[in-house]
Amino acid sequence: MTQARKPAGSPGATGGQYDHAPTTGTGDLPGFDRASSPDPAVRDDVALTDGLPRPVALRLSVAPDPGVRADLAATSQDPMVLANMASDPAVPVREAVASNLAAPRGTRSLLARDPDPRVRAAWAGTTDDQAALDRLVSREQVTFVRCDAAANPLAGRGTLDRLAGDPNPRVRLEAAANPSTRPDTLAVLTGDTDRRVRGSAASNPSLTDPDALQALSRDGSPSVRAALLRRPVPDDIVSRLSRDKDETVRTLAAQVKRTGRPV
Repeated sequence: MTQARKPAGSPGATGGQYDHAPTTGTGDLPGFDRASSPDPAVRDDVALTDGLPRPVALRLSVAPDPGVRADLAATSQDPMVLANMASDPAVPVREAVASNLAAPRGTRSLLARDPDPRVRAAWAGTTDDQAALDRLVSREQVTFVRCDAAANPLAGRGTLDRLAGDPNPRVRLEAAANPSTRPDTLAVLTGDTDRRVRGSAASNPSLTDPDALQALSRDGSPSVRAALLRRPVPDDIVSRLSRDKDETVRTLAAQVKRTGRPV
């Protein structure tokens, strides 16, 4: 029976293309000698270099310093190198692979099921795989992973609808700030019990419901009324807010009237 090949740098690795950093005939490659430097700062400098030759990147992918490997995983544009690093034992390395759009789609999808929530969050905040993200959200219990999913502008609208109704206001706040959230969902969030969520919806230019905008201009929280002035609003709302009882709101409204632009 053919045995599965072992990860790069592991004892007994078989020498396949994903198993090791080749050393034969690579000494004249730019950066190869520096990638083997005993100084981690030198290796890290090489890891952050654009367009590394693959043998140099593979050498760095098994460097003893997790920070060097994480920097390489964050900056590499080589799909093979990134696939090779997806099983790295260090969480920051897997996080970097999960959020690197140059990594193969299948590799990143595997990291969506990583046992560490920090890795899942890195994937959830950057993926464009709407169906897979919706599946993650349906089962994910960790709040900060759900927050990153709610902040992802590439998330599907159905997923954002689900997250806009999350019991945790931190998740709803991210959905309220997301420009991809449906306008009618944002209108619902303008009535949220948490003023931070209402303020986030108020400043979102994707909110277009005129009744919701009018209601926000009369919100009981000055911070919510001020948030309206961070996005384009009708002149009558700016005029009303220029006479607001709160000094900060009046000042911001006056600035909008003077410049003709949101603050």
